[in-house]
Amino acid sequence: MKNFNIIIFLGVDGSGKSTLINAISNGNKKKFHTIHFIPDFFRKNKKSITNPHGKKKRSKIYSFIKVIYWLINFKLFAILNRNSKKIFIFDRYIYDVIIDPLRYRFSLSEKMTNIFLKYTATFPFVYKQFITCIKFVTSHILFII
Repeated sequence: MKNFNIIIFLGVDGSGKSTLINAISNGNKKKFHTIHFIPDFFRKNKKSITNPHGKKKRSKIYSFIKVIYWLINFKLFAILNRNSKKIFIFDRYIYDVIIDPLRYRFSLSEKMTNIFLKYTATFPFVYKQFITCIKFVTSHILFII
């Protein structure tokens, strides 16, 4: 299923993810395409989120529905880009929910989230590497190629 390349940057706010992404892509839109967190095929007007940690958590049911929504977007992304020659750079990724559930107002337990993402992930090779790396990286940029 993987016929395209992705690079994922995960890290806390202010860790330099966007700066590094801009340095790598250097405005080359023919070769690179940057996506923030998830590809979103259903919303046209994305709002900039201010103070993501200051909002009330969503319910477990809403969190579960939100994960399904995210995964549908990832599946569509994989299908639509399966033969793309571009390199897709993700500034954050769905696994960011495990690192910082408060940012996404996420209420599912870490165990439930891990199980769900493990068996439904768009890029399962990333999940295995991510879980291995996350044990060693807590406040630095994490990138997986």
